Amino acid sequence: MHGSETWPMKVEHELKLNRTEMSMIRWMCGVKLNERKKSEELSELLRLEPVSLMIKKSRLRWFGHCEVYASLVGFYRIIRVIIKSCVPA
Repeated sequence: MHGSETWPMKVEHELKLNRTEMSMIRWMCGVKLNERKKSEELSELLRLEPVSLMIKKSRLRWFGHCEVYASLVGFYRIIRVIIKSCVPA
């Protein structure tokens, strides 16, 4: 989901998102609640991973990008200091 790596996600939001996902999966499969089919079976039938898991993966990916950027910024600061110390004023 685009932009989900920066969403502030509370437990209630995650539960609502999961409920919405399950209702959409049931709608796509044409299954009604009174037919008593498990949502997990329908998810496996469509080969979908849960939205909450996708959001967690994108957050971890975003965190990795932030960590790399932070280390690069520190590296470039050190390089600037070294260059400034080498160049006579």
